[in-house]
Amino acid sequence: MKNFKFNHAITANQLIPHGIKIEFDQSNLQMKLIVSDKQLKIYECDLLEEDYPFEYPDTSRILEIHFKKPVKSYDQPLNIFSTIQLDELIFSYFECQVLRSMGIELIEILYYEL
Repeated sequence: MKNFKFNHAITANQLIPHGIKIEFDQSNLQMKLIVSDKQLKIYECDLLEEDYPFEYPDTSRILEIHFKKPVKSYDQPLNIFSTIQLDELIFSYFECQVLRSMGIELIEILYYEL
């Protein structure tokens, strides 16, 4: 699990126009980013320079990110978060497709114990 922060302030509402559904758990410490498999397949085909399929699955995948502090509203700037899904296509899509199209980059945070 790695910790990240955004190089510019971003809110959950800014992610919605990019085709991402958002759900929070009851504690507002976990946010689920729900992306259709169709969007992910198109992204994967673009990465691998493959042809698009004739049919797309009608399913979705979920990227779970965990915050250090509760997110109280969709308009609140998102703070430091962590995820264990670093090697999954959906994390790459979130970082490279969605955030970069918004001019935002992820910065990894390292904690050292003295």
